[in-house]
Amino acid sequence: MGWTRIAGRAGALSGSIAVLALLAGGASQAQAAECDRDIAGGGPISLWEVADADGEFEDATLYTFVGSDVERDDAFDDYGEVNIDGSDYQNPDTAGCSFPSKREALYPADELGGLFVRPQLFVDKKKPWGRHYVSLRNPTNAPITVDFEWDGDLGSDSGAANARTSSGDAIVNGADRWATTCEDGDTDGCANVADEADRDPELAHNWEGKGRKKHSADTVVDPEDTSGDFDVEFDDVRVGAGKTIAFMQIVSLTPTIKAANKIAPKIDRNPAKYGVFRALSKKERKRLQNW
Repeated sequence: MGWTRIAGRAGALSGSIAVLALLAGGASQAQAAECDRDIAGGGPISLWEVADADGEFEDATLYTFVGSDVERDDAFDDYGEVNIDGSDYQNPDTAGCSFPSKREALYPADELGGLFVRPQLFVDKKKPWGRHYVSLRNPTNAPITVDFEWDGDLGSDSGAANARTSSGDAIVNGADRWATTCEDGDTDGCANVADEADRDPELAHNWEGKGRKKHSADTVVDPEDTSGDFDVEFDDVRVGAGKTIAFMQIVSLTPTIKAANKIAPKIDRNPAKYGVFRALSKKERKRLQNW
């Protein structure tokens, strides 16, 4: 599955409209459907593909130009795989999910570590970001404590490089709330990739908010040191008897590292103003542990 190649921004916009029209006639929230579809968002030059199995973003497309060497159409290799105590979320419907709106995909719950784990993907209509919201429900009458992890493959392999982090350096670790990354094939820094026309989009990653929160990431794997593997782990997460909690991360596609370096701190300073809670209910927001 993939996105039909499009000619420039005007072509991308018309393609986005076509996809939205297709989704409008698709399955309702109550009716499960195949998850392998493209969800348009972020204006005329960013498109997202929802993975067809286990609730990750896959192959997010910044743009492609027909008759050109520019093909920036492969941002991820299953980004944001959910893991509980070492076990990965697996869609119990194999490839089925539902669509609460044109830009959301809601996956069925999988039982992991005694919890019902449910990913939900959302892509903004105008801004180039996607949201991964994961709920953890404890159906028992006793508290359950687990380690929660996102296992994210950026798809940039040995070209993965860091640009900036919330702590002010270019080393991604548990002291940070956000980071920006690029695919730097010639290893001369994210600011010098303009000559690499077919590189992956530059990315901004926000995996927790600033200020007081119930959980901060205990371990963050540096993608530059692990060939694009970008893991974020929250240890000793306690879910009370009969309670539901949630974790959220935001990832943004950008055409330059300069744009990524602007978006990440904007989300960090004022996530509500930037819109990252859009389409979440008050109850869903209250459940968040890391924002």
